[in-house]
Amino acid sequence: MLFSIEPNVWLQLGLMAFILVMIGVLIESLHCVFKNFREDKLWAFVPLIVCLLSIPAPLMAGAKLKSYLFQYRLPMYTEVVNRVQASNENYEGELTSVELKEDENHLAYVVFAIKEEEVLYVEFVTGGGFPVKHTGYIYSQSGNIPNGSKINERWPKKKRWKISDNWYGFSG
Repeated sequence: MLFSIEPNVWLQLGLMAFILVMIGVLIESLHCVFKNFREDKLWAFVPLIVCLLSIPAPLMAGAKLKSYLFQYRLPMYTEVVNRVQASNENYEGELTSVELKEDENHLAYVVFAIKEEEVLYVEFVTGGGFPVKHTGYIYSQSGNIPNGSKINERWPKKKRWKISDNWYGFSG
């Protein structure tokens, strides 16, 4: 669940170890069914059912929590976007790193901005994993990401989804 909210390499390694443990628990719960079915009847399936339900539950909960966390942090993301729009920095044509304030460091590992055809895009990279996999959010001033733009080259349609009018999520 934590990995789906804010992925990083250390959580991913811990998750790999946890998966190995879960495989052992799954095998033991199957053994429990065959060993105890005659005595316990349907109760012998309880460990197996619990084990199988414990796999999708954190994934669904993680997706909901990630959505909630985005909505909670949206005013802070918007504040960064407003600061980028108000700055005298030239973001025209080139992806440029944006410095976060000390109290904004929890929002993203790195923030980039680019202006193409008078449209500002701000990319917040909020997580990563191994092999190179990043997740985060994109602000589009126009609400669209056109084909041929640098943001579209970085995060094509198959790796991003629309969250709201001007916001996209990405993963890939």
